[in-house]
Amino acid sequence: MSNNTPKNLGGHRTKGDLSEQGAKSRANTIIRIKETWGVSELIDIFPKQIRPADELGSTAITNLRTISNLCPVLKEAQNGMLSVCRNPDGSYKLFSWSQGKALVEQLRESKNTSSAGGKQSNKKKGSAADASTPKTPAAYGSSAAPSSSPVKPKKIKAQAAGQELLSSIGKASVERTAA
Repeated sequence: MSNNTPKNLGGHRTKGDLSEQGAKSRANTIIRIKETWGVSELIDIFPKQIRPADELGSTAITNLRTISNLCPVLKEAQNGMLSVCRNPDGSYKLFSWSQGKALVEQLRESKNTSSAGGKQSNKKKGSAADASTPKTPAAYGSSAAPSSSPVKPKKIKAQAAGQELLSSIGKASVERTAA
């Protein structure tokens, strides 16, 4: 009996065959990417300097779909691809999964910053405990109406606490040198 399971050799996974559903999903994702950016072949989305030498994996294709959703203008997406593929010496590495992931993160960050208008109002994902746990003790059942902006009093308190801490550190260091 021979085992035809792909092996993990030297930290690199060997490519396996996709299931029928996986292959269909991949094909549909590629079609959507090509439609969004108006190209006939997937390879045409990559600038010549960074074209992948090998077929991209399913996750890299999914990342490309996310990039096409976040940045529907191909030229802008290509500029982003070039920036994440540029080495410090000015040369380029070929586009792969890690560059796609980096570009997705950059695009999401810039989208969050621009949609928030420079304010940090975007929600933390995956931190349900933070959302349900109040940062300050609340008197439930109190008749006091909530302030119009709960963020400002917290910010003022935090700044005051920071100033107090800085001044106490300054006093402590002055007292040590005087002694």
